[in-house]
Amino acid sequence: MTESVHIVNLKLDQVQWEINSMKRRLGFIRDENTHLKNRLSDILAVTFDKDQLEIIEHFQNRFIIQDGAIALLINQLAELNSSFIHNTPTTPETLKEINSFTRLIQDNLSLTEDRSKKLIQEFNNYLSEKI
Repeated sequence: MTESVHIVNLKLDQVQWEINSMKRRLGFIRDENTHLKNRLSDILAVTFDKDQLEIIEHFQNRFIIQDGAIALLINQLAELNSSFIHNTPTTPETLKEINSFTRLIQDNLSLTEDRSKKLIQEFNNYLSEKI
């Protein structure tokens, strides 16, 4: 195996490791969003204040938007994993595309994580004040 082929393989291994890492992070965000929706459901089952309907709908809509962002990232990761890693020749141009797409997904994932943290905090603060 030539040194350049070895380096390409190392780079592809790194991308695969990053994909797996992003999948774990995304799984955590998805789980947290599910817990938030379940918590909202539990609260509505016990008590329902019509005066709070607007804010409850607001949180529910944000949870749905979060689900959409998660689904988009899952699709992007699947595309990266299948198209780039398994079906594309490993040329220098391909590696640049892989790295570029990986960075884009990582940036989107970081934004989704930040939004998730903010949503969790806002929802918990709301519940602390209203329960």
